[in-house]
Amino acid sequence: MRQTFHNEILKSQTITGNSNSAVFGKGWALEMLLNIRVRGVSGTATPTLKIILQTSPDKVNWANLETETITASGEYAKRITNFGKYVRVAWTVTGTTPSFTGVDVYMQTKG
Repeated sequence: MRQTFHNEILKSQTITGNSNSAVFGKGWALEMLLNIRVRGVSGTATPTLKIILQTSPDKVNWANLETETITASGEYAKRITNFGKYVRVAWTVTGTTPSFTGVDVYMQTKG
């Protein structure tokens, strides 16, 4: 029987700088859905938020697996089937005084 798990990474956060999430062990999972919701975007010079799913075999060496580039509020999703033992989400922002509000990010994994 397949099991489904949800990991909340960000809940109604305001993002104005770069960071990354906690690490999640997902070596058992067969597929993942990365869900992103952004309720508001402000700033000038094209504020851009990049949500990056990273994978690692050892929690030390990280490689970028998938990237979602966001310049407007909305809902985004990525289905991933090929990832390593550990995953985390990193984010970067660019633009002049960029702010992304009401940001939710969560992973749904199935094994």
